[in-house]
Amino acid sequence: MRDSPEQVYALADEIRERCLRGLDSLLSPGTPVWTAAAADELVVRFVNAPDVGTDTFLGKLRDQLAGASPQAIQLMAELAVIYELTPVNVGVPAKRRMVEGVLALAGKTDPLPERVLEAFTGGVANPGTWYMTRPDVQLTFLIRCVVALTDLAEAERAAVTADPWRFRDLLSTVPLNSGYNQRAALLHLMFPDTFESIVASRDRGRILDFYADRLSARSGDDDRDMLALRGALADEPGDPIHFYRPPWDGWRTTKSTTPGWLVRGAKVHGRDLIPDWITGGYCSVAFPDVPTIPAGTSPSKISQIVVAALPDLSVPERRATTVTLDRFLNRIKAGHVVATVNGADVFAGKVTGPAEWVESPDGLSSRRHPVEWLNADRPIVRADLSAGARGKLSGQSVVTDLGLYAEEILALAEIEGNTGGGEVEEPAGPVALELPDPTKALAESLFLPREWLGEVIDLLREKGQVVLYGPPGTGKTYVAQALATFLTETAGGEQRLVQFHPSYAYEDFFEGFRPRPGDTQGSIVFDLVPGPLRRMAALAEADPTRPYILVIDELNRANLAKVFGELYFLLEYRNQSIGLQYSPGEDFALPRNLLVIGTMNTADRSIALVDQAMRRRFDFVPLFPGRSPLVAMLRDWLTANAIPATAADLLDTLNAMLGDPESAIGPSYFMSERARTDAGLQRIWRTAILPLLEERFAGSGVDVHTKYALAPLLARVKAASSPADGGPATDRT
Repeated sequence: MRDSPEQVYALADEIRERCLRGLDSLLSPGTPVWTAAAADELVVRFVNAPDVGTDTFLGKLRDQLAGASPQAIQLMAELAVIYELTPVNVGVPAKRRMVEGVLALAGKTDPLPERVLEAFTGGVANPGTWYMTRPDVQLTFLIRCVVALTDLAEAERAAVTADPWRFRDLLSTVPLNSGYNQRAALLHLMFPDTFESIVASRDRGRILDFYADRLSARSGDDDRDMLALRGALADEPGDPIHFYRPPWDGWRTTKSTTPGWLVRGAKVHGRDLIPDWITGGYCSVAFPDVPTIPAGTSPSKISQIVVAALPDLSVPERRATTVTLDRFLNRIKAGHVVATVNGADVFAGKVTGPAEWVESPDGLSSRRHPVEWLNADRPIVRADLSAGARGKLSGQSVVTDLGLYAEEILALAEIEGNTGGGEVEEPAGPVALELPDPTKALAESLFLPREWLGEVIDLLREKGQVVLYGPPGTGKTYVAQALATFLTETAGGEQRLVQFHPSYAYEDFFEGFRPRPGDTQGSIVFDLVPGPLRRMAALAEADPTRPYILVIDELNRANLAKVFGELYFLLEYRNQSIGLQYSPGEDFALPRNLLVIGTMNTADRSIALVDQAMRRRFDFVPLFPGRSPLVAMLRDWLTANAIPATAADLLDTLNAMLGDPESAIGPSYFMSERARTDAGLQRIWRTAILPLLEERFAGSGVDVHTKYALAPLLARVKAASSPADGGPATDRT
């Protein structure tokens, strides 16, 4: 179950032994920090005096701990270390700023120990938006854990911190107050061989349901059942067991996401309707000039009613109105989540019935769904949502499908609305996309350095799109497809190749209208047909933890501004939504797990000619003959296939004569069995190399067939590879 870097567990073991058992300091051994007095001080100043202001966490903490003892402040800092050990999706600088920011409140400026910084390079889980945006809740739980531990006699504390089940029993006595994910993470950190790195109990339940046939019986204790399940799966073939990675993550395909909708009501014909919604228990859409339309009316019939009521609407406006009404009347169902935004506040609830018509004085709220609002008195702060959820709320459409973010918003609303103090599980959030590191086998199959492949995958993790560029024959397309295949076969997902060309357009790439025969003789109708990017985006959004990769070959042969259109913006801002050219009633965002690998031929168009907007949105990775990572590719391939190195020497000589890296010839032309013989080299030269050179020097007056004739070049290469005394040539195979 130790799924994370070993340095994380090494520090967790030290915390368990030194701090939880011995009540000694992690950062200043021998200093009395883990004491009842320090914990009680934090209870008084922090737990019992929450700061609900708008300042940052550290800003509010500065005020809360003003005048606190150095021991109490350092205890808070050491609990912050535990808090920061959990997330895999937070970098070292952010974790370091948190802990050092707390220590600075006591005037301490020493850097954190190296073992702590090493542990911060890893993590054990993606704990979700609530965990990351409400450190006060998680630290409150940890402070109460310290109170419980310091209440124990030394012998009992030693026994509790040595036994995973007794430790769990102790934590069960600590009030949660929405610190559920912190408790689950703490159990795993302290006893990783007993408790899974799964912070959401709902996920544990789904896993146990999926693998029910592997267990003889369920005990009703999910932790013990997960331990038994791991034992039952231990002998099955496959990679080490990790329930969020293939082949063990099949349970995720059975997960049913709660449907959810954003309905806008803050600015409806100049009025803010949301207070009336909250008070009256409903949501609505306006269109006061459109008569009542019963639920279940088909989209085509809705369109006819809209045209009759609003004849002056343009075609895009008519389509947007029809889409909005169809969603509200037909697609929103009882039990669905509904959310609305009013400035920085987000309200959420559950739809309790079908669409209905209730006369309203101004006609702005007659078309309604009844709603049970869950957090009417305590709205979610918009900034507390994940970046993806905030993006879903940032569009302009009146009714928007919330997709996978509906569950996050619902869970946070239930927490904020839970004023009675009952236990509500916080949302764990979607599992982060994990791209595998390149294997030795992949590097050897491509004859490329493993470190270079790792860098390309890192760029995909960071930005989501890269371009491999270089002259012909450098294997750009082959490498792009091989990387896409490796990533999708290892982590799941799908890949697709698209070839750009001068006539390629937005309508081909994303979506456009296509004619087809109509229902009546001789008529033609136009359907909006999705292109490869739109189809891949739909697949990626439905499966957010696996990579979906679009390989775009010869990216620079198309008019990129014409092909990408408004999608340029989304390449840079993955967490935001925009309206679409042909679907104005829909807000669209590019899923973070939709990755793009492009290739660009510098002989066709230099990278310098690619506009700045595209260059900013892609990371560019060069592939040039004679330079890393291609410097040894051909020789390594020839050696692996027991072919003399003549072809590699010949290519080096030719590219030295050409002198221009962007016009150099790539190694792939010679990575063929033909390179084994002089006759084969002659065919390669005649059918591949000379045509390239003819195009390169067209109109320059250079006699390509004379200057770059194979026979003299081959003779020069063979002479250079023979010993000066005329003895036998060195074996270079």
